[in-house]
Amino acid sequence: MTVESKRPRKADQSRPGAPVVRIDPRSTRAVEGALVPIAFPTTGLAGNIACRYLIQTLGARPFGFWDDAEAAPVVCAEGGRGWPCLRLFAVPTPCGLGGRCDRLVIACSDLSPPATRLRALARAFLEWSVASRAEALIVLEGYASSREGAVPDDAPSPSRVAGLANRDGEAMLAGLRLDRMEGLATGFMAAMMLESFSTGLPLAGPVVESHREFPDARAAALIVERLGPVLPGLRLDPEPLRAEAARWEEEVRRSRASALHRLHPPAAAGPGAGMYQ
Repeated sequence: MTVESKRPRKADQSRPGAPVVRIDPRSTRAVEGALVPIAFPTTGLAGNIACRYLIQTLGARPFGFWDDAEAAPVVCAEGGRGWPCLRLFAVPTPCGLGGRCDRLVIACSDLSPPATRLRALARAFLEWSVASRAEALIVLEGYASSREGAVPDDAPSPSRVAGLANRDGEAMLAGLRLDRMEGLATGFMAAMMLESFSTGLPLAGPVVESHREFPDARAAALIVERLGPVLPGLRLDPEPLRAEAARWEEEVRRSRASALHRLHPPAAAGPGAGMYQ
């Protein structure tokens, strides 16, 4: 599939100390014309759990990762195999508004980078996306629930979902049928938004109410449901989806706890430098 665009295509990932996106040279997975959901650990890990669900359900395969030489050396271990914590997955599937895309590239991080690196990571990913001719980006986010004292098993499903987009992502925001967010956005969503303004690349995303104290599979399920208009090939039944999301909730919890333990061992225990406090 070829997608015509007037967007600038030059990328610069050669700045000293700048993060870069590295692609497995053995991979034949193309990115041109792809829809790209992206999630970093935010409130309730809702975006991460949603991405895990998509990766598993669609059978997406890893093909690349972010590499930041300025960050602490951390890998995620799964079944005895080490993986980068900021990975790219790809799968051919009808997607995008009107089914205009034929492949999905899912970008997901299991570890919160320091807030001071967010702009650099966002810039590197956007430069790579523009150079690779991706069609559009969807950032998946959670925000702190007002029901902080709720018990996970008894908490009602989140009902508040808002949307945020840059100028080029307005059509996508309308297609996702999201209420428009009011107020301030921070963290990775804000970094991506700021770096996207001069790229011409459509960027939008749902921001869902999530619980602060534990991974929120219900919020993740709501995110995936709201992605229905851009994932027409994914038939969603909410109840099995929530049960499946609970399994990924536990996997994300284990993976994140393992990475954080190695990054902040007990002898040097203390609050991490995450992007959301």
